[in-house]
Amino acid sequence: MTHLQSAKALDSPAARRGGQRLADLQSYGMCLLCGSGGPPQVLHDSCCASCGSPLAQPPLIDQATPEALGRRAALRRERDHLANLQVGWPSPDYAVRWRDLSLSGLSIMAERAVDIGVVIRVFDGGVDALAQVVECRHQGALRSIHARLLRVRFVQTSGVFCSVKA
Repeated sequence: MTHLQSAKALDSPAARRGGQRLADLQSYGMCLLCGSGGPPQVLHDSCCASCGSPLAQPPLIDQATPEALGRRAALRRERDHLANLQVGWPSPDYAVRWRDLSLSGLSIMAERAVDIGVVIRVFDGGVDALAQVVECRHQGALRSIHARLLRVRFVQTSGVFCSVKA
């Protein structure tokens, strides 16, 4: 799928309906995966009581902290590091491989295609994230899935994320 095709797919009626559902869930503080209500106050490690998904928004990319230079808030995800993927709720999880993780999005390699606009959960021992798929394309026998980060919980941390411009 080309970038033009993925942009058109995001503007399709189905994606707009999915986007409206996502906006509704976000505005009411509900879990973006299963739709359950969240706690009155969401902390950085809050998770859904029904499905276990993270409820906290990712840290702001421009957020400055005294320790921000050159550090990250989560353990690095090595390329090809194994993770689990859930598509919708309830659903079984299946193995995928990390390609990239940042505060704005994630990229994984999977054996199955995932529709654009769908909210997915990607998790391993160090990070648990909800993201909305923006692109899914063939890469050999696998699918390269790119998604916009919506919610995240870092299980193991080592520093802080920072925004660096060269």
